[in-house]
Amino acid sequence: MSATKHHIDALDGLRGLAILLVVFNHLHLGLIYTYVPLWCHPIVRMVINSGDIGVLIFFMLSGYLMATVYPIVPSAFDFWQKRYTRIFPPFVVMCIALAIIKWQGNQQLSLVQIFTILMVSMVLGGFLWRCIQQLKHRALIGKFIFFGFFTIQMVTAISYIVFQAYVPGSVYYMVLPDTVRNAMNALVNITMTIPFGTYVGQLDGVYWSVIAEVSFYLLYPIILLPGLQIIRRTKSTRMTILGIVLLFPLCFGLSLLYRQIYFFSMLQIQLMIYFIAGMIIGGASDSPIIKRFHSMVLRLPPVMQVGGALMSIFAGIFIPAEPVIKNFLILFPLSLGFVITLSTQTIWARALRAPFFMWLGNVSFSLYLTHTIAIDIVGRYGEPTTLYQVLTHNLCVIGLLGILGYVLHVTMEFPYFYHIKGLVAQNKQQLQKFMSVSPKRFAFAACVMIVFVWYGYRVPTSFATLVVNMTNKKLPRVVPITPTILSIPFMAKYDNLGMFQFAIRPLSKEEKARLGYAPGNNANANLIAAVMDDTGRRIQVSAYPLYQIYESKFFAVGMPIETQSRGKQYQLSLSIDETTANTYMALMNTNVTIRQIYMVNKADLFKKLPLFGEVLWNKVSLPFTESEPWIVLVCCLPMFMTLTMVSYKYRRVL
Repeated sequence: MSATKHHIDALDGLRGLAILLVVFNHLHLGLIYTYVPLWCHPIVRMVINSGDIGVLIFFMLSGYLMATVYPIVPSAFDFWQKRYTRIFPPFVVMCIALAIIKWQGNQQLSLVQIFTILMVSMVLGGFLWRCIQQLKHRALIGKFIFFGFFTIQMVTAISYIVFQAYVPGSVYYMVLPDTVRNAMNALVNITMTIPFGTYVGQLDGVYWSVIAEVSFYLLYPIILLPGLQIIRRTKSTRMTILGIVLLFPLCFGLSLLYRQIYFFSMLQIQLMIYFIAGMIIGGASDSPIIKRFHSMVLRLPPVMQVGGALMSIFAGIFIPAEPVIKNFLILFPLSLGFVITLSTQTIWARALRAPFFMWLGNVSFSLYLTHTIAIDIVGRYGEPTTLYQVLTHNLCVIGLLGILGYVLHVTMEFPYFYHIKGLVAQNKQQLQKFMSVSPKRFAFAACVMIVFVWYGYRVPTSFATLVVNMTNKKLPRVVPITPTILSIPFMAKYDNLGMFQFAIRPLSKEEKARLGYAPGNNANANLIAAVMDDTGRRIQVSAYPLYQIYESKFFAVGMPIETQSRGKQYQLSLSIDETTANTYMALMNTNVTIRQIYMVNKADLFKKLPLFGEVLWNKVSLPFTESEPWIVLVCCLPMFMTLTMVSYKYRRVL
């Protein structure tokens, strides 16, 4: 198909290659290493360890298609409705099926029962989906369904936040009935609101990337597309380079911020740079630079064309770097491989247009949603231990996956493609038009960024408190908490000392081995937290069962309020009460060692204006007393400031 058209068959093939990499990454293929020569190990590694590369290709493809199919978005809600209509029907059906399977007990159901639940869910979902699309006023009904579902998403997200704020984890996991917990689990997964809390887990561990992609779609019409339009409007090479350079600190800063807000870290927002890279390539696909590059590639021998594409796509596997840095380094070779694929006359593009890759590309979303349940079903027969078992096991997985993926595609995806097949892409003149973008959009985004930074790094305490951060630079960044007492002295700054907070987590196996700690088998050990004054008097001793302690940034230790604490010396002691404990803890001494929390009389708070001002300033300024919030702002704000200034200069519609 011509490169001037939006649909390029080779991109369907590339999507098929991406789903192959994801599936192979989850299959039980590690045993193959022992049966192939040493020189084949890099090839085997490329095949079975490239799942991350496959996900990145999906993100880049999504960005490219958005920039080419939706270069202008007059209405954000209309755009969101189109993307929701594409993604949510098969996703919701799979979530409902997986929720039913989990509700009934995954290990208690037979394989026939699990397969039946999946098939019935897909068939019934497909029947309802086709009935909706055959209604006379389906456009109006579609809008009603979208706004209804979007509203349910918002209500679920807010309810999840409030629920977690007022219901302790011990109550959720140990007190709530299984029926209530499973219903909440299903609703949060179906609405993709998992990032708004930490109680509910994913029904399928790979669905995080679908949620991440939806978050990119939500940002596309309000921030990403206007930003790209503004940069293109300048027609300046320097401004384009500056925009690309500023993307890296922006995504890095957002990744730091997302780690602080509920469970947003699961979205891996730094991978948005691949979505944006796809947008940039899509916007520049007809540029002279891309055309000259394609001409240069066509002059190469076929072997070099295929070899260059493969090396570009799989180069990320062999880059020795930390995961965060590696995510950014992979961008360059992967983008190069993507651009090579757009050269439709190359041998590489012709290979991707093979029927096998094209079919995989067409059903890739359904295969992605069903591949882990297919692996789980076949895995019940046991782990393969010989080469023959590896081959038969994975052939069974592939066969079952083909059935599940094809049925889900036919029932839930095919109706969508059937109704949009007549959609004609916009012509080149329309692609040259620009959206009217107000500078206020990016200025507002910068203000929202500052508010989110404050919210992400705030200390979760009531308003009637004063919080003081204390950092002990003499301690290492990770301080082991063992049966040996760890003492942290400090001086109280205010009266009414009543609580402490600190970041804590279990020691990892590697940390235990490095520190020489041999774990025992006592699961009933406790964390002992004791507070003493300068005379050695124990004010409070508290015991917390270790099995109830998970990673916590704000682990709280209460004590009787010390009304005359200002200027006095105190000591917080932490230890484990059993030498045979099955785990030890770690105090995280990063930006803050401990937080001292002082109680304020609410009656005095609203009577004494200076006290109210001090408390208010403490709440507003405290997050910015640490270094990481400033790092986030320094990384993110330059992009928004640049877009604000450029959009002000080119605020007239061309």
